[in-house]
Amino acid sequence: LVSGWFGNTVYAARNFYGARRVRDDGDRFTLMHGGTTHGSQFKDPARQGEPTTYYHWLGPVGDIFRTLPPPPLPVRVAVVGLGTGALSAYGRSGDRFDFYEIDPEMVRLARDGRWFNYLAISPARINVILGDGRVRLAEAPDATYDLIILDAFNSDAVPVHLMTREAVQLYFRKLKPAGVVAFHISNRFLDLRPVVAAAAADLHLSARVRVRPPPLRGQPYADAFTGSIWAVLAGDSSAMSPLRGWARPAVDPAVSAWSDDYSNLFAVFKW
Repeated sequence: LVSGWFGNTVYAARNFYGARRVRDDGDRFTLMHGGTTHGSQFKDPARQGEPTTYYHWLGPVGDIFRTLPPPPLPVRVAVVGLGTGALSAYGRSGDRFDFYEIDPEMVRLARDGRWFNYLAISPARINVILGDGRVRLAEAPDATYDLIILDAFNSDAVPVHLMTREAVQLYFRKLKPAGVVAFHISNRFLDLRPVVAAAAADLHLSARVRVRPPPLRGQPYADAFTGSIWAVLAGDSSAMSPLRGWARPAVDPAVSAWSDDYSNLFAVFKW
């Protein structure tokens, strides 16, 4: 246990994919990757199943999961980026969640019951697939998923290959006809909304974006979630009907759709 300005660090490690640490914040444990929060979980058993930070049900992710078929129909979800496994809290009995994660240390931490147990307590069937998310997702049968979530972004780096035209085309091959693709695009340095808008226009898809500011002190669950920005793409605009309050992202003529041969971070930098 190491006390410091960032709280009490109970675990720290570094590998090829960067430095990570688990912080004891009193009522919860928080997973940090560099300077970015990758999820937290309450210690109280009564709240351990509550998705927190960017994933809380009062935020955009709660809206996104409302686009899925209602119970008792089982759904299949792919998530690129594991973190603490908080998104598995949305799993229901009969559902299947496939998490694609490139960092074996993240997998170990998400499965370490000393700090995080989202994966263990989820009613859904959980499958963790190690490797680059785009490469491993390509191995899945076509028309498999009801929802694909891209959550491998953070405020310090952007895996560009997950936002290109070719990547989006891959996601829609792996989706069922009524499925949607969701991107977590919160970022300190880049405004990725025009990139999503350009991809949607290029591929003739429907797009919606929601900016969720941090909750005010005293609001319900203000201790549990943080502000975030999410974008959703769908082949059928009717899939967007549950996304009340979501906006169509503006197309910026200066931002072209990214491809495997072209991307421009400077065009979306928050100068």
